[in-house]
Amino acid sequence: MARDVAAVGRLNFDARPQLPSIILEVDQLQRAVEDMRTSLRSFRKYVPADLVAMLMASGQEAALGGTSPEQEDMVEKFAQALHACHRQEWTEALRGFEALLERWPQDAPARQMKRRCEAFREQAPGAGWDGVHHMESK
Repeated sequence: MARDVAAVGRLNFDARPQLPSIILEVDQLQRAVEDMRTSLRSFRKYVPADLVAMLMASGQEAALGGTSPEQEDMVEKFAQALHACHRQEWTEALRGFEALLERWPQDAPARQMKRRCEAFREQAPGAGWDGVHHMESK
């Protein structure tokens, strides 16, 4: 169980099957670790993993208004690129997402949005687009 907790601390969420314990406290602790793993895995879908790692490395708890200038810069640049995407200004949006990826290469949301903008540049969604991306496949 200690290895599982350490793996979660390194943002490695690969689950290993746990054997149920007859000791109530150990069983509860295993379930708590699994709940933590699931929650952090969900959180990672909305916040870039490198940003989470940066927060963890700082040793500071994330709080409203408690971001570093680098984090604020990342969020601002992503928002600018996303707004350009919603305006269907694909070249500007691509430049923004590419700049993010140069500075934060592991930024999965920026990488995904860059791919979407490249596809939209080839085949624009057209007037009346609401900004929603419909997946074509899994």
